[in-house]
Amino acid sequence: MKNVSIEMLNGFEKEVYIKSLIIVAKADNNYSREEQQFITNQAEVLGLKVDEINIDDLNIEHLKSLANCPKQTRMSIILDSITLGYLDGKYDDDERVIVRKAADFLNISQEEVNLLNDWYLEHQTILHKGQRLLGYID
Repeated sequence: MKNVSIEMLNGFEKEVYIKSLIIVAKADNNYSREEQQFITNQAEVLGLKVDEINIDDLNIEHLKSLANCPKQTRMSIILDSITLGYLDGKYDDDERVIVRKAADFLNISQEEVNLLNDWYLEHQTILHKGQRLLGYID
């Protein structure tokens, strides 16, 4: 699904977004290949290359600079962070803490984070049901 709200970010905001995803991915000290690929794909959608982004100054507080973005954009950032948290098979406590901090900086409530998490899980359940129905998985 194309995320138009993320594509509307300016150059600086796009880098902050990618950096925030990297912070979430590294929170559990397991920067998996799936997480790296997700971040690379998101960067490419935004016209960025991950290896050209300065990650020496990774700091979740940079997200404060996106607090005035449209709510749809801020919610999308949190949804993408949740998605990233699940990619290695376990959305662990360290990742949840970082996503919660990110949400705080973006003025997204804990209730909204929970709703996004629930929506993500429901979406995955429906996808897996369809894959089983079509015979792609057992």
